[in-house]
Amino acid sequence: DYEFLVGEFYLKKKSYQSAIDRFETLLRKFPDYKKEAQTLLKLGEAYRGAGMIEKAEVSLNLLIDKYPGSPFTNEARKELASLSKKQYKK
Repeated sequence: DYEFLVGEFYLKKKSYQSAIDRFETLLRKFPDYKKEAQTLLKLGEAYRGAGMIEKAEVSLNLLIDKYPGSPFTNEARKELASLSKKQYKK
C-alpha cells in the first residue's frame, strides 16, 4: 500500500513520471495486489498527465477488460471518453 500512496501523492503534485514509476513498479512487483483496478486507473491518469495518451488508453482498457464489475470501471470509461475528445480537438 505504501507504493500506491506514494504514487497518489506524486499524481496529486503533478509529478507524473514519478507517479508512473511507482504505479508500474507496484504492478510489476505485486501482480496480485488487491488494489490493482484502482492502480490501473491512477496509472492511466498519470499517463494522461504526462501526455502519454496511448499508454493511458492501454491502462484504462486493461482495467475495463480485467475488472468489468469494478467501481473504477465507470471512471476509466469517462477518462477514455475524455481522451478521445482531446484527440479530436487537435
